[in-house]
Amino acid sequence: MNKLGIIIKREYLSRVKQKSFIIMTFVTPFLLILLMGLPVWMQTHQTGKHKYFAVVDQSKSLKNSFQNNENIDFLYFTGNLDTAMTLNKSGNYTGVIFVPENFMHDTVTIISNNAIPIMAKNYIKSVIEGFARIKKMQELNIDPSILQQLNVQIPLKTLEYKEGKLNASNSDILTMLGFIASFLIYMFIFMYGVALMKGTMEEKGDRIVEIIISSAKAVELMFGKIIGIALVAFTQFGIWIATVIVGLFFFKSSMGDSYVQIQEILNSLSNINIVGWSILFLVYFIGSYLLYGSLFAAVGAAVDSQTDTQQFVLPITLPLIFAFIFAQSIIQDPSGPLAFWLSIIPFTSPVVMMVRIGIGVPAWEIALSIGLLIVTFIITVYIAAKIFRVGLLAYGQKVTYKDLWKWIKYKG
Repeated sequence: MNKLGIIIKREYLSRVKQKSFIIMTFVTPFLLILLMGLPVWMQTHQTGKHKYFAVVDQSKSLKNSFQNNENIDFLYFTGNLDTAMTLNKSGNYTGVIFVPENFMHDTVTIISNNAIPIMAKNYIKSVIEGFARIKKMQELNIDPSILQQLNVQIPLKTLEYKEGKLNASNSDILTMLGFIASFLIYMFIFMYGVALMKGTMEEKGDRIVEIIISSAKAVELMFGKIIGIALVAFTQFGIWIATVIVGLFFFKSSMGDSYVQIQEILNSLSNINIVGWSILFLVYFIGSYLLYGSLFAAVGAAVDSQTDTQQFVLPITLPLIFAFIFAQSIIQDPSGPLAFWLSIIPFTSPVVMMVRIGIGVPAWEIALSIGLLIVTFIITVYIAAKIFRVGLLAYGQKVTYKDLWKWIKYKG
């Protein structure tokens, strides 16, 4: 165990001291906060030039339909298309709206020398469509006030009946959390599984492993690398989460409604058994990484070059990709047969089960899923360790699946 600890420490410290790790760890959350907050800040702190639109209303029916606001003013004119073109050429307006005489059947045109802002374009479209809708109702002798009466909003409340009690349902929040958790598992395995494979392959190429395994077992080296890189990942993720939380706190005044929505989601978590959910997430998170990590480590030990990894990486990652793709559709039918089987099969269960937990998966399904994941992990580690042990010292040959099978059967 002492040797294992030394290997874990070496893997961890050698990676966290790299410039690439330091840059990615601190730059990534900053960029994330910037991407989340900048669009909102720009919308709430717009200092752009005030926009003026000329409205050439040939129909003479839209007078005062467009309402001025703090960003846009509308000025009305009578005339035809030539009038609209002349006003546009003057350069005094952001755009000119030409409303033909029979605008119910003809095209309303916006003329400008530059691109029209989408918000302004959508507002103009909604005003004209709203006016056309009212005029059509008048032609059909329908009272336009009926539109207001038809705008009915009914509050919807979801309750779950469990253990003889009715409780507020939190399935939407849990499903959202589950999908985020599935994405984290998916991203974690790909990022750090590939890093594990490349690190093993580089050390094999530099012949460093020959020195290491002279004083430590190959299995200890494999586990040391897996655990060490996992600790690197947890460190990076922890810093990312802490930085994002601090960033949201300092920029909350600039985020407006977005921060309020985040706060409402966090408040709703108080009604959820977040401890139980977190435990299940950690079980699947760690189990999936150990399962896939051992396979990536075995591939890294078996091959000599990056090009040789392709034939082995695809079969490893295919179930994970398959699970993540289907997780998006499983949200629509979380109790169906596809969802059930993908949450039981160990190579797909970590991603799929996290999505399903929000809808209340029976305890026996969760127990079966975790049990199979653990059993498969043990078997996979045993097989990967045999490949890892032989592969580390195999040089100068293009490894095939037949070679891997020989290494697995090797008893030396």
